[in-house]
Amino acid sequence: MAISNDELALRVQRLQASYAQKLPARLVAIIGEVTPLRDAWSATGAVSAAREAHNLAGTAATFGFAAVGVAARELEHLLLHLHAAGEPGPGDYRDELGRRLVALLATAQAAGVDVPVHGEARWPT
Repeated sequence: MAISNDELALRVQRLQASYAQKLPARLVAIIGEVTPLRDAWSATGAVSAAREAHNLAGTAATFGFAAVGVAARELEHLLLHLHAAGEPGPGDYRDELGRRLVALLATAQAAGVDVPVHGEARWPT
């Protein structure tokens, strides 16, 4: 049985709304993965954070959050680059990692997402 264009549009809207409701929790997960790297580099932590960013980057555009996906992909690429380069020296990566995390959160907020703002999300410079 075929569905009408109106019904299809309604289903897409419902999927987008459901995704938007889950997006803050996904951002919290990324904050939780990236924030510990601020104080102590961990190759395992970097891979885990990159995976979270990768998953967000892969789904965001599908559900109407293309800019969020781009920002998540930039964070993922930085994490993978840092991981591939080996353990960075103290502070060598903090500024750029902080900028990418803050950019992701700002992009999500600009897209209308209720961004969870915790003290740890305010990356010190």
